[in-house]
Amino acid sequence: MTDFLASDAVIYRSLGESSPVLRTVKYDSKWLREPHFLHAIEYGNYVYFFFSEIAVEYTSLGKVVFSRVGRVCKNDNGGSPRVLERYWTSFLKARLNCSVPGDSFFYFDVLQSLTNVLQINHRPAVLGVFTTQANSITGSAVCAFYMDDIEKSFSGKFKEQKNSESAWTPVPDEQVPKPRPGCCAGEASAGSFKSSTTFPDDTLTFIKSFPLMDESVASVNHRPCFTRTTSRFKLTQIAVDTAAGPNKNYTVLFLGSDNGHVLKVLTRTENGSFNSQLLEDIDIYNPNKCNVRGEDRRVLGLELDRDHHSLFVAFSSCVIRVPLSRCADYSTCKKSCLASRDPYCVWLRSGSCSTVSPGFKGPYEQDVEDGYYQHPDTCHDVLATTRRQNTAADLAYGHVLRLVSCGWRPGAGVLWLASWGWRPGAGVLGLASWGWRPGAGVLGLAPWGWRLGAGVLGLASWGWRPGAGVLGLASWGWRPGAGVLGLASWGWRPGASVLELVSWG
Repeated sequence: MTDFLASDAVIYRSLGESSPVLRTVKYDSKWLREPHFLHAIEYGNYVYFFFSEIAVEYTSLGKVVFSRVGRVCKNDNGGSPRVLERYWTSFLKARLNCSVPGDSFFYFDVLQSLTNVLQINHRPAVLGVFTTQANSITGSAVCAFYMDDIEKSFSGKFKEQKNSESAWTPVPDEQVPKPRPGCCAGEASAGSFKSSTTFPDDTLTFIKSFPLMDESVASVNHRPCFTRTTSRFKLTQIAVDTAAGPNKNYTVLFLGSDNGHVLKVLTRTENGSFNSQLLEDIDIYNPNKCNVRGEDRRVLGLELDRDHHSLFVAFSSCVIRVPLSRCADYSTCKKSCLASRDPYCVWLRSGSCSTVSPGFKGPYEQDVEDGYYQHPDTCHDVLATTRRQNTAADLAYGHVLRLVSCGWRPGAGVLWLASWGWRPGAGVLGLASWGWRPGAGVLGLAPWGWRLGAGVLGLASWGWRPGAGVLGLASWGWRPGAGVLGLASWGWRPGASVLELVSWG
């Protein structure tokens, strides 16, 4: 919080007359510098604060934003009348490191949203959404942090700057007084002190000057569990279901973005690893209901309602409820149901894809681990019919996109392969990275044997023959009259629009 003039950011506690009012040191940039608080968690003997702020240790680079975790003792009673009276005596802070490792680390420095404590690999942890700096390339990531790693960082070295011109360096251990600054009264090295008001002046003076820890908190596996750098929109919110599926053994992330979309991500935690798979990209924002006075599409909050299998999505002018899954879209298509890898969806013996409640004991089939790779084929007729019948639901809950592995995006029509270089206006299918050139028609692949006058695409090595029409791939089952592109072995049918690759999702 801040004062009424919004000039003094403060972590403040007032418990009535029985306890002293405590706050952070006023107008001291070493404690807080233009912070933006996101979350607070009570855990063990401490209260943890998660926020982003201007990094005081990187002032030479301008206003660089870092994400922080701060900590205070719950039994903190302030300092002595000489030092830190009515101020926190236990406040420490450390950087949260959400970055992609490599020769040059790529950092996601700005914390946007955080979960409460949950279990990852049977260890207490928190997950957060991080984004790049405002003046950097657009990127978002989800990083997880074990609580014991956070606690460990507060037991490490302190960081100091000896003068305004020098670099920030670790404080030598021999200069750290005892009891150790940041300890709670009655615990560890401060076990002989019943109250923080009796701490020695050396301890209080030290923590007043050096609240910043030297080492940052590393994320689980030292890398994000999910990144999104191909979109110009940033992620803003996170909600987590750690008990998804009939056996409650899967974790699903729901990530809101500033363009009104929610990403549904499956995470796996096996053998200490923590990785993810994007399942759906759902356009939630409804301009007919939400765009009353020109409000933006930014997702401001996500709240799970497991009992009713729903997710509440908050915007600036409305709240929309969406189901956690839409298994009925697969109808009687077993292959598509299993290939979806959705832990909420199971295939029943009755011949339908259905959503079941956690703890379901009946017979069913599900393939979350392998999914698409074991069941690559789909039932196009069934899915097309089901989706036509569910038009009203699509309008109510936004346009749903199921992502197998090909990078499809809403509004692209039948198939948009962004990761393969498709660009708006390129016609039916333009693959720039495969040599497509403007004016080549539907698809012109020069390095693959395209010749002027050969029509849209002539691949002699693939069985093209003059007079075969737009594209004749004899070896792939093309037949005259099949339209622009007929790949019989890939499930194309006349009237199915330009190109539908059923087996590609």
